Amino acid sequence: MIAYWIRLAEDGRRQELNWIEKKKTYGFTIKPDQSVKGYRMTLVAAPEREISVNKDKDAVRAEAVIAGRPAVLEKMYINASDGLTGPKVHYIEVYGKDLQTGEKCREKMVPK
Repeated sequence: MIAYWIRLAEDGRRQELNWIEKKKTYGFTIKPDQSVKGYRMTLVAAPEREISVNKDKDAVRAEAVIAGRPAVLEKMYINASDGLTGPKVHYIEVYGKDLQTGEKCREKMVPK
């Protein structure tokens, strides 16, 4: 997993996150986890919500609980603004597909 900016307003180039962005807002940890035969990922912005990352046939996918249901995580948006001590997260939106029904699901989370 790699987190980075895509500078669309400039020339579309890729830019690495800086230290403050990694530690305060957009960073994550990822560790091997035999119980899911893959990895457990924890976001800095929402450490209470784990994401499991594992291989399903020829694809790697992320799974998380979205709106109280197990789901395949498809995308995530972190709304943040610059503050005096670094970025401040206002909310996180996660989007996915319910593992049982296949229906699209969405949840907006506000960090504590």
